[in-house]
Amino acid sequence: MASDLHDYFRMHCVSTQNAVQNMESLFKELHKGVENPQLKDLLRQQYEALRDEERNLEQINETLGKKEAKKLTTAINAGERIFIVGRRWVGPLGKGVLEEHRVFVEEIPQQVVDINSAMLAEEVSHFNLGNYTGLIIIAKQLGEMAAANLLQQNIDRETAVRTTIEHSLWQIVGELQVQQKKAA
Repeated sequence: MASDLHDYFRMHCVSTQNAVQNMESLFKELHKGVENPQLKDLLRQQYEALRDEERNLEQINETLGKKEAKKLTTAINAGERIFIVGRRWVGPLGKGVLEEHRVFVEEIPQQVVDINSAMLAEEVSHFNLGNYTGLIIIAKQLGEMAAANLLQQNIDRETAVRTTIEHSLWQIVGELQVQQKKAA
């Protein structure tokens, strides 16, 4: 068990890095199924942002003593952190959502697949923003300013990509509504 705030911070940084690695797999899968070129590009950008975020987390974990934090993480939950967001995320992060997405896309039109992919990207970004914000607060309280700065870079990347995905979602939904009105 984490014996103090510093141990908890180290453990949570390792868990977050593991979660980001799982998110990368989710974004690869989403990218393959999307047809909208703008959204496809945005999902690629989100994947690249996640890779940068993972590198920042790796740097933080190396500085904090990743090996020690991994022992703490393993002692608490057998090596996997299970995050639950809206009861759809099951550990390791993203695999439950990915399976749900695979089943869902078999039964719906392509534009709705694109909308679902954009919404999942939004969910991931919101999760990451909240997680990084909490880690920054703890890092600053612990005097870990280098870690706080790297985590802030992650927030900046997430925010930029999330904003463009949100705009794309508005556009895709609007186009679908126009098509449905024409068809009616």
